[in-house]
Amino acid sequence: MPATASASPTTSPSPTASGNSDLRPEQGSAKVASKAAPFISKIDDPHYSSSHAGSVNVHGWWLDTYNNFSGMKARVTVYLWAKKGSQWVQVNKIPTKKNPVTVYAGGGGGKRASGSVSCRSHKPTWYHGQVDVDIIDAIDTSNRPNSQDRKLNCQPW
Repeated sequence: MPATASASPTTSPSPTASGNSDLRPEQGSAKVASKAAPFISKIDDPHYSSSHAGSVNVHGWWLDTYNNFSGMKARVTVYLWAKKGSQWVQVNKIPTKKNPVTVYAGGGGGKRASGSVSCRSHKPTWYHGQVDVDIIDAIDTSNRPNSQDRKLNCQPW
């Protein structure tokens, strides 16, 4: 099940326990000022790629549930982490053709960022994904929701 976080205007500049964050327009951006409202960051759980055998993927996107950002784009960046010993290590390369991407809300093909890593062996390894969504011409917190941790038979080193 994809992880979810929302961003909405608050008086606090930092995220709350519920995942809400402060979304403010940049100075001089009246269009965004009139549209400062919630959006939802989404990420799926790490999984074996259906299109590239021998690799693990994660995808991130955003939803404009209340149509507050109609016609606007966001820069979506995903991070794929693998556990090496007791440390989490970022294993996907950034930038790539599919990460980060600047897309309209919605998800699915052409509206999401994709992070992946190739398997070097079939040893069980823990993975999790993380997504950062930045609405163009808006300032928001550095809230980066995480996927569920998944143990997959794919070691990237």
